[in-house]
Amino acid sequence: MEGTGLLRSATRMRYMADMAKSLTVSEFDQLLERFRATVEQAQKYSVLRKRIATVLSELDGGGTKAAKRSAQPVKQRARRVKRGTPKRSAQLRKRVLEALKGAKDGLSSTAVAAAVKARPEAVRYALARLRSEKLTRIIGERNQAKWHAAA
Repeated sequence: MEGTGLLRSATRMRYMADMAKSLTVSEFDQLLERFRATVEQAQKYSVLRKRIATVLSELDGGGTKAAKRSAQPVKQRARRVKRGTPKRSAQLRKRVLEALKGAKDGLSSTAVAAAVKARPEAVRYALARLRSEKLTRIIGERNQAKWHAAA
């Protein structure tokens, strides 16, 4: 879509250039004055809109949503979750394995996550990695699954 807009503006520019070739100096001056008046009027409206938004935002919280947003202080960015590194991942796998060794009847993945105080997604990844290394085994399916340390 953006390309068609550029094509249209190029066509307009070509038309205006052709028109400018056929204009006399006085006609060109008149056209320029009209264009200048239009630009000045648009600038006045822009300034006026900004003033109205400011006044409305100052009055009892009224005004547009944009005016209300601009009056509020900028919020701090949300805390980001720490990304896993090989060292941190190895530490998590070690903690998960220790938690599984301490449980006689096995643990669900959410119980393991609560025991090691880690995000459930990270714990599921650690459990799958430990399973591929044959350090853990799983008994049951899906929501009934219990994880055990390998014997």
